[in-house]
Amino acid sequence: RRAMELALREARVEPHEVDYINAHATGTPVGDVAEVRAIDELFSGCTPFLSSTKGATGHLLGAAGALEAAYTVQAIRTGCIPGTTGLTLESVDPACSPRYATLLAAERVETSVSVAISNSFAFGGHNATLVFRRYSN
Repeated sequence: RRAMELALREARVEPHEVDYINAHATGTPVGDVAEVRAIDELFSGCTPFLSSTKGATGHLLGAAGALEAAYTVQAIRTGCIPGTTGLTLESVDPACSPRYATLLAAERVETSVSVAISNSFAFGGHNATLVFRRYSN
């Protein structure tokens, strides 16, 4: 949660401005539940779309953050939020927030995206969140 809070503060973005979150979401029960709970706490009162691209790409370790950042920028550029490959509502851990169970994009979603974030978390507390905003004059 702290990585997301600090990134949003540095970017001068309020949680309600975020349209899409590319979650780190490696498919581990403990990690995914912790990430969704942190998102749920930080984004209470607003509901950005949430998906993970690791189901399509696998975990690319050191390259994962860069590719997920590219997916996030493409969501802003194209207005297409990538789906979470392999996700079904039945596969969502019940410990995850019920509010997000229906927002997890299993299929791609076409919508306007102005602000998006990409999460990358690692063992030992090495966490990063990137904030992207659509360019405007």
